Amino acid sequence: MAGKARRTAIQPDQADLFSLDPSRFVLHQLAARHWPANDEFPVNHSRGHVRDVVWGDLLTSPAPLVVAGFASIAQLVDLVADWQASGHDENARLLLGTEPFMTTRQRFGSPSAAFTEDVRQYWLEQQGISLRLSSKVVQVINVLDRGRLQVRFVPGAHRLHAKIFQGAEAATVGSSNFTDSGLSSQIEANARFTKRDEPKRYGDLRQIAENYWDQGQPWDGEFRDLLSSLLQFVPWQEALARACADLLEGEWASRYMGSESSAGPLWPSQRAGIAQAMWVVENVGSVLVADATGSGKTRMGAQMTRAVRDRLWSTGRVRGGLTVLVCPPPVEDTWIREAVSCGLTLNTVSHGLLSRKSADGPRVEEDAVRQAQVLAVDEAHNFLTATSNRTRHIRESNADHVLLFTATPINRGASDLLQLVDLLGADNFDDETLAILDQLERRGGSGEALTLAQSARLRTEIQRFTVRRTKSALNTMVDEDPESYRHPVTGLICRFPRHVSKIYPTGETEADAALATTIHGLAGGLLGVALLGRRIAVPATVRNETSDEQWLKNRQGAARGLAMHHVVSALRSSKAAVIEHVAGTVDAARRCGIEGSVKAQSTGDMLATVAALAEAGPPAIQLNCELPDWLSSDAAWAAACREEFARYQKILDAASELSTAREQVKAALL
Repeated sequence: MAGKARRTAIQPDQADLFSLDPSRFVLHQLAARHWPANDEFPVNHSRGHVRDVVWGDLLTSPAPLVVAGFASIAQLVDLVADWQASGHDENARLLLGTEPFMTTRQRFGSPSAAFTEDVRQYWLEQQGISLRLSSKVVQVINVLDRGRLQVRFVPGAHRLHAKIFQGAEAATVGSSNFTDSGLSSQIEANARFTKRDEPKRYGDLRQIAENYWDQGQPWDGEFRDLLSSLLQFVPWQEALARACADLLEGEWASRYMGSESSAGPLWPSQRAGIAQAMWVVENVGSVLVADATGSGKTRMGAQMTRAVRDRLWSTGRVRGGLTVLVCPPPVEDTWIREAVSCGLTLNTVSHGLLSRKSADGPRVEEDAVRQAQVLAVDEAHNFLTATSNRTRHIRESNADHVLLFTATPINRGASDLLQLVDLLGADNFDDETLAILDQLERRGGSGEALTLAQSARLRTEIQRFTVRRTKSALNTMVDEDPESYRHPVTGLICRFPRHVSKIYPTGETEADAALATTIHGLAGGLLGVALLGRRIAVPATVRNETSDEQWLKNRQGAARGLAMHHVVSALRSSKAAVIEHVAGTVDAARRCGIEGSVKAQSTGDMLATVAALAEAGPPAIQLNCELPDWLSSDAAWAAACREEFARYQKILDAASELSTAREQVKAALL
């Protein structure tokens, strides 16, 4: 017997999906407590940090002395570089101690060699220094070479573990190591004594630091060697970041790019786009370039096609060398001009020519598309209809590399995903994706048969083939180097305009607002009989994911919501639009006094659609669940359609009483 679903009890050691780790908020919790002044007892919490106090003491001191463990070297490099930039005349001193996490085994070499081994192992084999500190490492080496920095360590079995930060006016002692975590995030306790307020304690702590310094042995040469080695080592994360930057910025692909376009040098965004596309082609075979409209895809496309062709020549993989471009006639001259400017021999074929059959057999252009080794397709979104002649020609091409260019790769959801897979070449996809395609092919290839998981899988796969930069991303690249985007003729910076949203009065009367409220209420009561379709059945691909009852409920809800959306969307547009939706184009033109030819083909007319459905009877229901009367009885269906018709008629009557004040205000504003 069915019962209420119960939530499974969570075991004590099992993390709840919605639970929060309280340890993440310790610093915030600490900040809520009462603390002594942070400049007297520096601690770390969300409202104050040790760094806030100590860094300034050392940076403003002519001769700072820092006693800290060698794990602090990265922060010490940062400090010394900033200190020397402040123009001090005296010397800085660093006294390095050991760290408790290093080995305690007995060493038989010299104390200096043992200490150096530990430090180098930590920094060169385990840690690495941040890439952002590279320039500061060079600065610190220069400070060392000029004798402005002295470095020592304390040798022997009795390890130095003290942490003292001594400046000219204040000194701090405590648990904080001079690491980023010790200065900012770890729970620490320190005491700070100023020369002015506590001269005795300041003097005593200074004496302790000086005693330790006197006990130390010089480590300047070893420190310099370490810094030089650190310039060659970075953590793997930053090495990966550097590799990604090299790939995305595109300098590696410069040798495959031809001479500059006649319109001027390539923009950095175009060079980066070519490099990214080259990487995609090299690794997965084909590429979809989906940059925003106006980003210069034609110039970039010609250079990219040239680069792919040259790559074939350089690797000895040319089998014919035929390079073909399929494009709309209006842009053919632009493509040819860009191809000539970069030394690319290009055979162009128009969209329209591939769309029309020839009575004399295959055209030479059709053969060129089929035999091309590199096939470029501009406005590729025009090739997503599987049954069209031009799409068939592209799909039957034997090209090694297909380069697709479009600003709108997906307009119709799942069906466009399927067609993109075909255009890019199914043999470039993995086995799991091919299994999805095979399953859909057996069911007619309809995108409606895709489950959410399958659609997500195809989208993920297509992303592997895609180079896409949005307008905001391209504008960010322009901001990084504006001069490289200056137009050679106008002198203006080439970038997408900034969108500035402005609110304006819509101008409708109080009577119009009342009528709009009435129409909105009427639309909310529509059943959506015209949007149910003539067959309701659970697709085989989601049979295991939903019940018949739930599927019917979803279809009814979707039909009601879409019916309301169509009315409200048309109402938001204009009086004529809502009348056209309800009564058709001809009636809308008559009621609104619009003369002349309006549209080549009339649209809308929900009244006629609902009236026809009342005569046709309810849709075929292939579900094993209880149905509402209006879907199971011809008489009840006809009654529901009559009620729907009456509701649309009331919407039409209310819309006909609307004034055109709103449209006139918008027209005047434009």
